[in-house]
Amino acid sequence: MTSRGQVLCDLAKLQNNEENINRISTTSNMLSNSKKLGSDRRKRVFRQLTTYCQTSESDVGSSLSDDSDRDKNWEPGADDQQVDDDDDDDDDEICLDTIALMNDAPSSPDFIECSQDAKDLDEWINAIGDDNEIEPLNFDKVQEEDELIPVRVNTSKNDENSELPIEPAEKRKRKRKKADKSGWKKTIVKKLRLEGKSYVNRSGKVVPTKEPKPVDCSKCRFDCNHNFNEDHRRRLCQEYWNLADDKQQKIYLSSLIQNVPVKRVLASSQKNKSISRLYHLKCMNSGERKRVCLKFLCATFSISHRVTDCLMNKVSASGLYTGYDQRIDSKPANATSSENINHIKNHINLFPRVESHYCRKDSRKLYLSPDLNISKLYGLYKNDYCIENHIQPSSEYVYRKVFNSFDPPLSFYIPKKDQCTQCNIYQNCTDKTAIQEQWDAHKRRERESMEMKKEDKEKCIADGSTFRAITFDLQALLCVPYASDSQLYYKRKLNVHNFTIFDSHNSDGHCYVWDECNGKKGSCEIGTCLLDYLKNLPSSVTHVTSFSDTCGGQNRNKNIVAAILFAVNKFDSLSTIDLKYMESGHSYLEADSMHAAIERARKHKKIFTTREWALLISTARKKSYNVKTMLHSEIFDLSKLANEMLLNTNFNTEKEKVNWLKIKWLRVEKNDPYVVKYKYGLNEPFMSINIHQKRNKSRQRTWDCIELVPKYSNRLSVTKEKKSDLDCMIKQQIIPADYRPFYDEISCVSRPEAYSEYEDED
Repeated sequence: MTSRGQVLCDLAKLQNNEENINRISTTSNMLSNSKKLGSDRRKRVFRQLTTYCQTSESDVGSSLSDDSDRDKNWEPGADDQQVDDDDDDDDDEICLDTIALMNDAPSSPDFIECSQDAKDLDEWINAIGDDNEIEPLNFDKVQEEDELIPVRVNTSKNDENSELPIEPAEKRKRKRKKADKSGWKKTIVKKLRLEGKSYVNRSGKVVPTKEPKPVDCSKCRFDCNHNFNEDHRRRLCQEYWNLADDKQQKIYLSSLIQNVPVKRVLASSQKNKSISRLYHLKCMNSGERKRVCLKFLCATFSISHRVTDCLMNKVSASGLYTGYDQRIDSKPANATSSENINHIKNHINLFPRVESHYCRKDSRKLYLSPDLNISKLYGLYKNDYCIENHIQPSSEYVYRKVFNSFDPPLSFYIPKKDQCTQCNIYQNCTDKTAIQEQWDAHKRRERESMEMKKEDKEKCIADGSTFRAITFDLQALLCVPYASDSQLYYKRKLNVHNFTIFDSHNSDGHCYVWDECNGKKGSCEIGTCLLDYLKNLPSSVTHVTSFSDTCGGQNRNKNIVAAILFAVNKFDSLSTIDLKYMESGHSYLEADSMHAAIERARKHKKIFTTREWALLISTARKKSYNVKTMLHSEIFDLSKLANEMLLNTNFNTEKEKVNWLKIKWLRVEKNDPYVVKYKYGLNEPFMSINIHQKRNKSRQRTWDCIELVPKYSNRLSVTKEKKSDLDCMIKQQIIPADYRPFYDEISCVSRPEAYSEYEDED
């Protein structure tokens, strides 16, 4: 039986339900041996089995349906990995699998021995004592990808109310992998050598353990053999080698040797000694130092005469050892030259990189194409760069070391979610009392936004004819051409933007795709896409609520407010539009699942035009996304609309300053065409902004005379460098000749380095 199956049996035993024991034992064995279900589905079926243990047999159907509903109302959590919204369709199949396994299980257990598939649970089961009981596992708090974390409760007879839950271990932060030198063969050999133990040297010769060597000092004037017996010598040798440090051992020896002036100098000799040395050994019992000869001292410690000569040459006049290992900080003979390292850095600099979309204020890390990795980089360096420059390639180890220490830091993926600055500060702070109140308010706002999004989603599913709840976000940059050709990594490519809207009523996905020749990624483009979506809603829909992140340049600015004011006053069916913003750093949106589906669909594909991106996006899941390719003539100038209609955005009706960066909820209504309501907290009362307040009445205009005008009269241009790279790829036939007309239409112009694709970020 599998480990999880044994746990479920233990749960059933605690409830004294023999029928459950029999069914679960056999069902779990059948499940572990079944090849029809994948590993992910087996996990989820085990969860259903746990639910079965916690309820009666008559409530199994309702329990399974509740669990299925919970999966269908999935909310993206703090996990980096996001799932596609069409995965909910598998819930019914999983429930059917579970019910079928329950019904097919015979009444008597048929135990089948299986291999272990959950070592953590095996260890937990083995650790369970006779005096301990187990609480049922709570799978609802655990993601499917997480490890199962059991909870043990101490219920001894002496204290029935004592509970000692074992808190789950904190997830370790993912760090860059570093070499563990402690397990290297040369490190182990070095440690054995310093400890005086037996080891095998580089020549394959076995070096024996260091022990005192036999020596005959019967004719020695210091009577060494009489003063120090063999047992005494063995203890002295062991004390010396137990230091296990080269410098400490030399300091130990220098304390036993003394430099003194030469007493007798022979006038006839040409090679007189410049100094004499006195050698001593310490008595282990009395601590008294007795003089011995050099031969006896070296034999006792199993060292050569050269060791004593070298260390005494580095002893100061006061008798202190001042030497050091000259190998430290010295350049090895086989070290990689600075010229080769510069070649590696130059090769890395050839690849375009982008900064983090949300964390650029707090992170210096730059990101290379997600199709690359260090092995691919080294292959391009070895097979292309080194051959072209006629240089000898360095090893992959050196290349990897240079890349990992590169400044600024580099990585190969674009961040999948926002990094919360406040949470990072709180986790890294040692004294949390000063920021505890601020962090608690931050987490409270996070919970409020998630709960409100869940409530609006449920309301939309129940009453989608009049109310719609949507989430929207701009996907990370796409590019054309997109292929696996190695030469593409060195070239600048045309940026493609994809704005996604997820409708919770029927799980519809709407995508608006355009390239950088037809628009930027500012608030005018985002507002235009929202207007197109609102315009095409059914006439029965009167109220729309949206959730998005707090990006000021795209979602929370006066241009977006002008767009929704225009929609609610010009579109007949709409009466109320709400813009709600998630807590900064915790914007978990269903629209992100669309991005994940598109990223999976683009693997191993070749894409050369914006239209091909639109086709791939539309077929990224079984239920096709609604995709529209935007042209420059379809982008409205919302900044002009805002300047004409929003005459006051700084003060509310109570003459208080409006802090746009703290707004969490914006509302516009058809009944108040010139009023914008806002909240700083989702549970606070509304405050109002009269957009015509305190301005010249001659400038005030009504919505009846307002018409939207295009923002761009012509297609936008790219930089000369990018245009040159695109033309080069056509000449090299990286881009097929059939696509030349598409790239010939692209114009170029000189553009300063500080150019930004964001615009009108008010």
